[in-house]
Amino acid sequence: MDQVIFNSVGKIFRHRPALFNWLGKERGGETIALKGVSFSAAKAEVLVLLGPNGSGKTTALKLVSTMLLPDAGSVCVGGFDARRNAAEVRRQVGIAVATERSFFPRLSARENLEFFATLDEVPRNERALRIEEVFRDTGLEEQSDTLVMKFSSGMYQRLGIARALVKHPGVLLLDEPLSGLDASLRAAVRVELALVQRALGATMLFVTHDQSEALALGHRVAVMRDGAIEQLASPRTLYERPASAFVAAFAGTPAMSLVPGEVHDGVFRARGGDLAFAAPGLRSGPVTAGFRAEAVRPFDGGEARGVVRAVEDFGAEAFVYVEGGFGSIVARCDAAAPALPVAGERIELALDATRAHFFDVHSGRRLEPVATPA
Repeated sequence: MDQVIFNSVGKIFRHRPALFNWLGKERGGETIALKGVSFSAAKAEVLVLLGPNGSGKTTALKLVSTMLLPDAGSVCVGGFDARRNAAEVRRQVGIAVATERSFFPRLSARENLEFFATLDEVPRNERALRIEEVFRDTGLEEQSDTLVMKFSSGMYQRLGIARALVKHPGVLLLDEPLSGLDASLRAAVRVELALVQRALGATMLFVTHDQSEALALGHRVAVMRDGAIEQLASPRTLYERPASAFVAAFAGTPAMSLVPGEVHDGVFRARGGDLAFAAPGLRSGPVTAGFRAEAVRPFDGGEARGVVRAVEDFGAEAFVYVEGGFGSIVARCDAAAPALPVAGERIELALDATRAHFFDVHSGRRLEPVATPA
C-alpha cells in the first residue's frame, strides 16, 4: 500500500510582490508553483525530489507535511487526506528541521529532544531509549548534553534529523538535511540515515539539489524543473536512459556532455565540426547528442579532436574536459592509463557511438532510434 499519494496538483499559488514581475510568471499577482505533479511513495520507500532552486520540490514537501494545502488536487498520507485530516497526517510525519530557531538555545540537545518527544506524544517509557538511539545514529552522542546555542551549523543539521527520528514516524520528510555538513561527515550521515530508515521501515521523502545524494539514497528519484516532474525513475534508469536533456545534464557526475548537431542519411555531425559518427534509425534533422564520460576515451585516431581545458584526477579515475568545434566533451581515464593529458594539449577522442543518447533540440525530450529492417 502506498504511504504517500500526491495526486495531480494542478495549481499551487504563491503570492509574490510586484518586484518579481520580471520573471514572467505572474498572473494577477500569483505564481504557479506546481504544475500537474503526481507521485506516490510505497511503505519503506525512499523517494527523492531532486531539482535546482525554484523547481517546486520544497513546496511539494510542505504539502505532504500540511504546512501548505493545495488549491487543486489531493495529498494523502497513510490513507488520510491532508486537507480533511491534517492532524492525523501530522501525527504520522516527522520533519527534519535544522535551523537555530527550531530549538531552545539555552537547553541542551537532550533537553530539546525530551521536550519535542513529549510534544509528539512519544510514550514516556520509550523516550530515553529513543533519544539515545538517535544521538548514536546521528553521531551526536558526545554533544548530547551540550547547550544548543554552542552548536555549529552542521550539528544543527544532525539535531534536526534526530528530532524527526525520535518520533519513529511512518513518513520522514527531509529538506536538504545534509547541506550544512562537510564532505566526509555528509557521506557518513548519509549512510547512517539509510540504515536508520531501513530499521524503522519509514517512508522517506528527501528533497535535495545534490544529485550525488539523490542517486545514492533514493529507491526512486523525481527530477523536478519549473514546478513539474521531468522524470520519475530509479537512479540507474535516470543515469542510463534520461528522459530529457535536462535530466541528462542534471543527474550524474560529471554531467552528460551534450553536443548539438544534425543527422543526415544516418550520420550525426556536430554543428561546429570535428565530430561525426553513424546514427542509424534516427530521422534526418537537427538533434542533440549526449555522451556519458565513460563512453569517451582519449585515443589517437579517434572521431573527435579538441584541446584539453582541464583535468580532474581522482586517483582511481580522472576526467578530461575537452573543447573543440563540437563544443565541450568530458572523457574518462582509469587508473591504468600510462599518462594523463595536460591542459592545453591537443588530443583525439574515441566515442562509443552505441552508447550515444539523442534529444529533440526543441522539447529536449529523448529520441529513440527506430530499428531498420534487416
